[in-house]
Amino acid sequence: MINDKIPYSILFAEDEEEIRKNYVDYLRKYYENVYEAKDGVEAYSLYLEKRPNILILDIDMPHMNGLELLEKIREKDHNVKSLMLTAYTSKEFLLKAAQLKLIDYLVKPIKRARLKDALQKAIDEIESYEVVSKKTLILGDGYSWDIEKSKLLLHNTTVELTTIEIKMLELFFTNTNVNLTYDNIIIDIWDTFDTDKTNALRTSIKKLRKKLPKDLIQNIYGFGYRVELEE
Repeated sequence: MINDKIPYSILFAEDEEEIRKNYVDYLRKYYENVYEAKDGVEAYSLYLEKRPNILILDIDMPHMNGLELLEKIREKDHNVKSLMLTAYTSKEFLLKAAQLKLIDYLVKPIKRARLKDALQKAIDEIESYEVVSKKTLILGDGYSWDIEKSKLLLHNTTVELTTIEIKMLELFFTNTNVNLTYDNIIIDIWDTFDTDKTNALRTSIKKLRKKLPKDLIQNIYGFGYRVELEE
């Protein structure tokens, strides 16, 4: 049908509210799901929660700029397509952009026709190429962990996880057979040295264990936690 929206999701991250609202309103006319973020930290949280197909990131955002955000995402995800909004095109930027697998970069002020063309390039790549992850951890009892997509699977069905639970499993599975202290985990998950988070950590671990094979997360009394897997 002509009025059907394009069945892909977009995350638009831009700190200037007027520009962001303008383009988000425009994109929502044509795309099924469009999410917006005002800075890099909020954008990363939304990325983890929504797993959009396409990212449109402003290079200059507070807390975490667009390149830093995409670099963090690329540590685990080489599938999501990304466009970068920028006010300049230095050689240093172009080199970094190439390393982070940008589909395109858009120099401000952005014309809608230019944005439309860049988005079509992203869609063409989504529909032409499928990257299948070969990096899977077998956890036992039918459970597995897709490293690139940060997904927990039970007999190939996705197990629903909270953002905190995803971050915990990413930390544990990049540090298998390692004793992680409470502080190590708290700093990585909540970006704080606040030891008052210890109770929140224990509660989160208790809930997460119910979604995993029995005894996968081992308690190191008075110290922290450990996930042990055969290498």
